[in-house]
Amino acid sequence: MYYSTAVQPTSDVGQDLWRHLKKISIPIFSGDKRKYESWKATFQVCVDKAPMSAEYKLLQLRQYLSGEALQAVENLGHSATSYEVAKQRLERKYGGTRRQIALQLEAVDSFRPIRPGNAGDIEKLADLLDFTFSNLREAEKDSELGCGSLYYQLLKKMDKTLNVSYQRWLFEHNMEENVGNLRQFILQEAEFRTIAAETHQGVSNANIRTPNRKHEKSPSSSYFSENNVAASSTCGCCNRPHSIWKCE
Repeated sequence: MYYSTAVQPTSDVGQDLWRHLKKISIPIFSGDKRKYESWKATFQVCVDKAPMSAEYKLLQLRQYLSGEALQAVENLGHSATSYEVAKQRLERKYGGTRRQIALQLEAVDSFRPIRPGNAGDIEKLADLLDFTFSNLREAEKDSELGCGSLYYQLLKKMDKTLNVSYQRWLFEHNMEENVGNLRQFILQEAEFRTIAAETHQGVSNANIRTPNRKHEKSPSSSYFSENNVAASSTCGCCNRPHSIWKCE
């Protein structure tokens, strides 16, 4: 039997691919200011820009709100005007460039300084720099990405050895100090650390976190544990092999 090898028209292929795309799930927004911008972006793409009436969009909006956020709009009417007012109320309570920048600065402030030689900490710092750089660029606040207070706050999250490497990297490449260049350096450093970890530990085991022995103890290492040999091998009163609190 002869099978045609003719390629489908591009438009038909695109339509088939579109039909098989997984449906986007809009999250429920309950009033957490940190999650508002992400929720709003999803809702705008899936509902707000869709070809449907404003009244129907308002019904959809209420469907994806809960808690405090729902209470902010549930007493409004059901008209097209009510939909616009509902969006404005949500933006006023949870959105805005000022609030977005403040949340980003809080995330930087609460970030724990990286521990020397810890590849996982550098990877987390790289993630923080990605989020900070992207969010401030999106908010058109490039002035915050210069050599200002945010930049020096980020520098303090690095240990001294990494800071020296960064300053040397700037000097060798004749680059100025700013958040963008710091991000470029940390991303490169995180990649190098990942390659080194995968080389020594193997690709499968490189992402497995080992507990910090100085700060993390297993349940069996407690002084009052039955499995603690030092605590339970010999009784301090009678020198018999039992715990001191079980001595008669």
